Amino acid sequence: MSDDLPTPSILIDAAVVRRNLRRLADYAKSHRLNLRPHTKTHKSTLLARMQMEAGAVGLTIWSVHGSGSSPEARVTPLATPRLGALVVQGSF
Repeated sequence: MSDDLPTPSILIDAAVVRRNLRRLADYAKSHRLNLRPHTKTHKSTLLARMQMEAGAVGLTIWSVHGSGSSPEARVTPLATPRLGALVVQGSF
């Protein structure tokens, strides 16, 4: 299978991703931590959604533009009332 892929390519083992997301969320919960993973490393709405579903209370984004880079992201930054207002107004 991997011989048929163009290079460069990335292969992600979905089972390992789900296991790691669950392990991190379980660790945070057992230590009474609010998990807000940084999305800069993956910049993926799918992985961000999986992080939220696994138990993250929010996401850390790399910029205001990063929060709305994809309509399907459905991520609402609430860092400050001013930032929230800018996002609601579409003024970012």
